[in-house]
Formats: sequence, C-alpha cells, structure tokens
Amino acid sequence: MISLIEGAKRQKTPNEIALSILLSAFTIIFLVVCIALLPYSLYSVNINHQGSPVTITVLVALLVCLIPTTIGGLLPAIGIAGIDRLIRRNVIALSGRAVEAAGDVDVLLLDKTGTITLGNREAVEFIPVGKVPARELAEVAQLASLADETPEGRSIVVLAKQKYGLRGTIKPENQGQRILFPFQHRRG
Repeated sequence: MISLIEGAKRQKTPNEIALSILLSAFTIIFLVVCIALLPYSLYSVNINHQGSPVTITVLVALLVCLIPTTIGGLLPAIGIAGIDRLIRRNVIALSGRAVEAAGDVDVLLLDKTGTITLGNREAVEFIPVGKVPARELAEVAQLASLADETPEGRSIVVLAKQKYGLRGTIKPENQGQRILFPFQHRRG
C-alpha cells in the first residue's frame, strides 16, 4: 500500500502527460456536445411539431458514457502492469518513466564487473581469427594470463592446459617484464 501511495505522488511520464491533455480535451468537447444537445433537441421539436425533446436523464447518461474517465482510471493499472512485466524478467523499475525507457532498449552494455554480475566469468573456448591456429592462440593467451590473478585469467590458463596440454612455462627467449596496472600496485 505504501508503494502504491508513493507511486501516486511520482512525477508523470511524457506519455501520461500527453494522455491527460487528450482526456481533458475530450472531456471539454463532450461537455459542450451534451450541453448543446438540449437546445438543439428543443428547437427541433418546436420546428417540426412532433417528437419529444431529449431529457436531462438521457443527457447525463450520455455524458457519463462519453467522458473517458475509464481511461484515466486505467493509467495506474497500465503502469503497474508494465512494472510487473519487467519484474518477471528480473528488471526492477522504480517509475513509469523507467518502464517507458525499458520499452525502447534494444541493447544493454555493462562495463563494470560486480555491479550487476557476480564476477565469476570463466573461459570456455579459444576462437581463433583468420589463419591463426587454435593451439598457438591458446599458448599466447595462456602466457598473457600467467600473472593474472583474476578468476578469468586463471580460467584461461586452466583451459589451455585441459584442451592442449600446455603447461604455462615462459621460455627464456620470450621472457617478458610484468607491468602492473595502478590498482594492482595498491593491493600489493
């Protein structure tokens, strides 16, 4: 109940604002039409000397049918249905604007491990590009990952060992220099 009350106080989305303006315009038009029908009905009966004028009861019933209050009442239900559809796909939406934005998303790119992911990625395959042999790719990837302490780096070393029997030894002619990234210096 609290979240429903808070949802009623949130800022309206552009679609909700446009729909409110449209509903207000229709309400004014329907009011003018219903008010104008009684004089036209009376005039028509007087000129033709037959029939009976429209009663106030009929005009009120017409106005109630014409005024699109049901659409205005459905707006919160539409918002709740949209948020529910997102929740079923494990997306948390905090506002109607978020629901609208989610409807426009085609691609979602994430660049920070741990924000949304668990950070336990693992290498499962070496895919060579061009004419590079898969074994050579595995050897180079393993050498590049020997000093990598992350789960990803360790998984590359293990995958190269499992698939190609590589042991991850650095040959004297390929001896390189380890360069630490700034965040690695701070960790020790």
